[in-house]
Amino acid sequence: MRTGVALVTLCAIAFGLTYADHAPLIPLVATEFGLDDLGAGLLSTAVFLSYLVVTLVTAGWIVRVRPKLVVAVGLVCAATGAALFASAPVYAVAIAAKALQGLGSAVAFVSAQRYIAGLYGERRSHFGLGLYGSGFPLGSGLALIAMPALAQLLGGWRAAFAIEAAVIAAVLVAWLAAPDVAATRPPGDMRDALRCRNCWATFLEHAGGFGLG
Repeated sequence: MRTGVALVTLCAIAFGLTYADHAPLIPLVATEFGLDDLGAGLLSTAVFLSYLVVTLVTAGWIVRVRPKLVVAVGLVCAATGAALFASAPVYAVAIAAKALQGLGSAVAFVSAQRYIAGLYGERRSHFGLGLYGSGFPLGSGLALIAMPALAQLLGGWRAAFAIEAAVIAAVLVAWLAAPDVAATRPPGDMRDALRCRNCWATFLEHAGGFGLG
């Protein structure tokens, strides 16, 4: 179980990289593509709009698929998105790359939680879920530090994204060694979440601490 929790937390860190990888490199990316503030901001929009849409579309049925497989697919999308961004010839391709990263994180997020629930069985999984949840901001924080350092060391932002793609691919390889668990249906669905006051309170807290901060 410890191996599974450690590896799924590592996956969360990998997904967290994709949330902030472009942010410290905006001056370099904007110069190459000739972007204004709006164009630069749409890179982040592409990630989170894709995440939102994919979550709403897939949340009801994605839990029926074995979670280890879904997380692996998410990592493939995240690594491919980073590689695509590294080689993007035009701005539109860069936007598509960020959207692909958002898609990967979205399909994996709930499935990774179900994976942890499967590891714990009937026991409370709050500790494992807490470790997993901490991986996302940790990954974003690492991206803010590592991406500009890599760009400076390697001579450009494209090389930094290529390294990120390789790192996420390495996480995927490690994830393939994780113990497998069966798909388990949660006790509710998206409609229950929309009716839940605590869920809305958590949404506001998360928006204040992450989305607006």
